Amino acid sequence: MGGKTTIFALLERLYEPNKGKIFFDNKLISEYKLQEWRKHIGYVTQESPIIDGTILDNILYGTKGDFTKEQIDSVLEKTYLKREIEDFSKGIHTEVGEKGMRLSAGQRQRIAIARVILRDPKLLLLDEATSNLDSHSEEVVKKTLDNLMREKTSLVIAHRLSTILSADNIIILEDGRISGSGTHKDLYEMHPLYRRLVDLQFDLSEVK
Repeated sequence: MGGKTTIFALLERLYEPNKGKIFFDNKLISEYKLQEWRKHIGYVTQESPIIDGTILDNILYGTKGDFTKEQIDSVLEKTYLKREIEDFSKGIHTEVGEKGMRLSAGQRQRIAIARVILRDPKLLLLDEATSNLDSHSEEVVKKTLDNLMREKTSLVIAHRLSTILSADNIIILEDGRISGSGTHKDLYEMHPLYRRLVDLQFDLSEVK
């Protein structure tokens, strides 16, 4: 157990830390009302929930639904879904089926990301968001996430390293402890485990 999920649980305030304090924007997160704090968080997991309804139902899931067509079109553009959805006979009103069975894995994940973008949270938590995707879907979802993370404070749990190579700071957790932190370049040069993982996952010309 590395402790990665525990960190996310602490950020969500599922429980409070025994030691130390967590600040966001120079304010203790415990000083926010719980409901207010969680409104600031956008969470994308490897299997984000898809409900039995339309594409629009799923994009608006968990919101009050008070968004304009222009706002919805904007998130579809940002997630590279607009053209794909226009190919469906009923467009955004297409029924997705139980657990989104009528959509590809990449489309399901991008709908989950569109839902997050629409809420415009301050803090983005990504938990293995591309781990269940094939290479093509992963590339499209990665482009979507790259666009989203430029505008947000983002924390990413990843074993697939493609989503974190350009991160400002990468933290290596081993047995519940931080064994290294830094940029991709720093860690590749100085951290044996990180270098080994990179070498296993990539052609070296891709990541240097």
